[in-house]
Amino acid sequence: MKDLKSKKKSTFRVGRKKFYAFFFVLLIVVFSFLAFGKNGLIDLVKLNKEKDKLTAEKQGIEEENARLVEEIRLLKVDDKYIAMTARKELGMIRTNEVLYKLEKK
Repeated sequence: MKDLKSKKKSTFRVGRKKFYAFFFVLLIVVFSFLAFGKNGLIDLVKLNKEKDKLTAEKQGIEEENARLVEEIRLLKVDDKYIAMTARKELGMIRTNEVLYKLEKK
C-alpha cells in the first residue's frame, strides 16, 4: 500500500515538473513573439521614435509655412518691406544713392 502511495506521489511530482517545464517554455515562446515578432514591442518602439521625428519635422514645416505666409502678406501690402527686400536680396539702391562695397581683409 505504501509503495502505491509513494508511486502516485512520485508520478504526481514528475507530472507537475513536466507541466511547469511546458508552461515555462510556452511563456518564453509567447514572450518572444510579443517582443521580437512582426508588430512586436521592438517594432512599436521604432515606430514611436519615427513618429516623434516626423512630428518634429512637421512642426518645423508648419513654422516655416507660417513665416512664408506672413512674408507673402507683407510683399502684397507693405511698400517699405518690398523696398527693404529689394535692397537686401537684389542689391538695389534708390535714386541719388551711392553704394559703397568694402573688401574684407
